[in-house]
Amino acid sequence: METIGLVHKTITKIDPKTGTPITVYEDRYYISSLESITDFSRAARNHWQVESLHWQLDYTFHDDQNKTTVGNGAEGLQIFKKIALNILKIAQAVNPKRISVRKLRFMLALSYEDMISSILRLLED
Repeated sequence: METIGLVHKTITKIDPKTGTPITVYEDRYYISSLESITDFSRAARNHWQVESLHWQLDYTFHDDQNKTTVGNGAEGLQIFKKIALNILKIAQAVNPKRISVRKLRFMLALSYEDMISSILRLLED
């Protein structure tokens, strides 16, 4: 049995120019084989977590431009990118200033020894 599901999303942001809150409503429709509303809502939330990961990999590592297809190269490269992304997320969490993952990647490339040693010290605890 196929079903049609609706996800109604409400986003409240602060307008940077005026400082007032702005509320935006968005509806997304899905075709699914799930019959339970609980299963559908879980699947919809998990889908956007995966999309967020894909966006981060593409934005930080230009993943969509990668043409590695020979043997297990693409799979191995994805594993390394996800490990690197997790290290960058740790660096972002411990950094006192809010810096993007992409900028942290650049900073890490410039001073690898200093940043990686501080990250590894955090992982020891």
